[in-house]
Amino acid sequence: MCQACVGKLLGTISALHLSKPQRPVDKEISETSATEASTMMPWPPPDKKADIIFHADLKGGSRIITMDGSYNLYEALAIADGKILAVGTFHDIEKFQSYKTRMVYLEGGRTLLPGFIDPHQHTLTGSVIKRFFVDCGYNDERKTKEEVLNFIQEKAKANNVQKNDWLLFSIYDNLRQGGNLTMSELDSCAPDNPVFVYYINMHTATANQKAFDTANINKDPKYYDNNNIFTDGSHFGTEGDPGSKKYNGMIYEEEAIELFIGPALKGQLTEFRVKEAIIEWLDENAKLGNTTIHEAGVVVPPNITLPDLLREYAEVVEGGNCRASVSLMYADCMQSDELDCLSKKYGVGSAAMQKLDAAMTLYGMKIVGDGSNQAKTAAQTEPYLNSVDSGNTNYHKGRLISMVDNIATYGWPVLIHCNGDKTLDDALEAIQLGYSAHPSNGINRIEHCTITRPDQLDTMKNLGVQPSFLMNHVYYYGYAYQNDLFGLERANRMDPTQECVDKGIPFSLHTDAPCSNIGPLQLIHTAVNRKCDVNGSPVIGPEQRIHLTEALRAVTINAAAHIGRAEQIGSLEVGKFADLVILEKNPYEVDYDKLIKIKVCETWIGGKKTQPHSTCCTKKPVIF
Repeated sequence: MCQACVGKLLGTISALHLSKPQRPVDKEISETSATEASTMMPWPPPDKKADIIFHADLKGGSRIITMDGSYNLYEALAIADGKILAVGTFHDIEKFQSYKTRMVYLEGGRTLLPGFIDPHQHTLTGSVIKRFFVDCGYNDERKTKEEVLNFIQEKAKANNVQKNDWLLFSIYDNLRQGGNLTMSELDSCAPDNPVFVYYINMHTATANQKAFDTANINKDPKYYDNNNIFTDGSHFGTEGDPGSKKYNGMIYEEEAIELFIGPALKGQLTEFRVKEAIIEWLDENAKLGNTTIHEAGVVVPPNITLPDLLREYAEVVEGGNCRASVSLMYADCMQSDELDCLSKKYGVGSAAMQKLDAAMTLYGMKIVGDGSNQAKTAAQTEPYLNSVDSGNTNYHKGRLISMVDNIATYGWPVLIHCNGDKTLDDALEAIQLGYSAHPSNGINRIEHCTITRPDQLDTMKNLGVQPSFLMNHVYYYGYAYQNDLFGLERANRMDPTQECVDKGIPFSLHTDAPCSNIGPLQLIHTAVNRKCDVNGSPVIGPEQRIHLTEALRAVTINAAAHIGRAEQIGSLEVGKFADLVILEKNPYEVDYDKLIKIKVCETWIGGKKTQPHSTCCTKKPVIF
């Protein structure tokens, strides 16, 4: 489910059209993670009156939860000019009320919290996949591989599908739906059409022979090995004897997948449709309570300048329902003067909060250290279960050290995708050599940080490196991690959240959408319960279950710190932006097993309630 980042795949394609010519809370963590209100400007001005006052019916069970570390019982919250003016009892707040003040009453258990923050998504990829691909992922109608193949065959026979039309599918789950699809199986489903199936882990795909031919893939598999075409571990699956190998349909890693994406989407994308797809994606995030999302790794496509790409991206976000933060995918060709200009315009790292009034801010640079555990392409120090294979890093250690050193020289934080503990070893060594411990320019992050060892967490604490966990790994794959990939002991330590609490390491939670569902409540639910959605599955790592407060912090104040915005968002404190979410129920008053069922009533950004956008073109895929 972990993504090899957006850039050269769908992100590049869409970017081309965006830019044209119940445990007690750990006291130490609560104190160190909470931040003071911003000192950038005096707030509030003298005699300032509230535009809006939220008033919670405490007797009726409604609450205002600020996540500021104080854990006081607040009754009212005042907003002026899009910022928090005051928080306290209604008696404290009523002095800010005027005849113009709008009163919003929270009744029936409705609870107000800081807006949720997803610190690792892929908006460009997710929006394009949702609009232009057909979802063939796991659901009640397509639980098995056979059902998926029948579904593909049905789509191929649709009346509006012409011979040679590309048939594009996404979100196929090889672990949950019964294994890899093969070229011969897809040939049988649609012999006259190129078929491309993008797996949910975003590291692998499958295509039929027609797709290989249409994409002009060399007919000799040895061509790609002999000519060093790929630099990121990309390759094609093969079968047969060494002297007569042929493709089996499997496609691994982004550079190989890119060879299919370009021709498959040629002529289908327009600037309007791409921008509209992104707006819809932001609407969906707001609907589920997210007020800020972070695009973890944007690559500049050919013939497009980085400033133009970011300007166009910011303009699209400005019309959406979420704030945006962006990290860049590392590239050797980056220029220091250009990066300095971008840093001054958008902020970067710990300075990102200074530009929060802009539609978009920058945070750091992303490196994809390895692949996916589900595809067995993440690099481990021990082999996968019942296998001699332990995966491979995307870069040898010396190369990774050089990349991280360059990012440190630029003065930017680094985000390194590490699903395997072997990759994490290399990443921590590179960070230790490139940065001082606890650097002042921002938090260096480990993305996903799925398989770890206790000694690695100790090193992370000493360096000030913090993890962002893809908690939906546990929800969707915990059972498979135990039985198919790692065994009981290693699987129980996947995403070791409570161990981080014990060691005093702040962390955030993310969805990596579209690799898992958008929605913070599922992350919270999984972090405190550690249960996956397989009936009868045991708790995955019961000792790693965390208190609800820690889970909430991981999608609010900690997540804000992970994108350089903790002084402006992530908690409801005076002077911070009034980014809020109203839940149907107080999460502290429901059974932990029912956290995932809490409904989001309203989402507010800068003191304004978000409204979904109307769309004027079809939401259905172009072909189907």
